[in-house]
Amino acid sequence: MIFFEPLKTSELIQVTQLKLGAFASRLKKDKNISISFTDGVAEKIVASGYQPEFGARSINRYIENTIEDAVVRKIIAGEAVSGSVLSVSPQDISNI
Repeated sequence: MIFFEPLKTSELIQVTQLKLGAFASRLKKDKNISISFTDGVAEKIVASGYQPEFGARSINRYIENTIEDAVVRKIIAGEAVSGSVLSVSPQDISNI
């Protein structure tokens, strides 16, 4: 049996920043759409999406269900096309 210590907030923020960076890279490579995340986005995601019982998986799920879904809706609606530049702020997450 392996026991894990709960992740600290600073570690969760680092994991979140890595996940957001990976999403930004994938979006740029696949759709030629740039996305940037302003200061405080990772902290907002951790505060809103972290569930201790699921660990970092809850962060992944939250990013998929909020950030990624919002970008996909913009692409489908034609609001984000090849060459677009998107920016996400903590306030945007509240509105998603």
